[in-house]
Amino acid sequence: VFPSDKQKYGDTFLVNINKFRELVEKMEYLETLDINQLRSMAKSTLGIPHKNIMKMKKEEIIAELLK
Repeated sequence: VFPSDKQKYGDTFLVNINKFRELVEKMEYLETLDINQLRSMAKSTLGIPHKNIMKMKKEEIIAELLK
């Protein structure tokens, strides 16, 4: 826990554990894919235009797919 501002004991965040597990599993899968596979998924799943996908880094594409 890391405090922000002047909080004595840090911040508390409510996390949906089931959703978190689902995202972690999906993220691990996405990280194993190469950039071309990710670009293909982003184009078909998210409808991102090809010219925009080509400019995106692997981490950016993964973040978009996990939204």
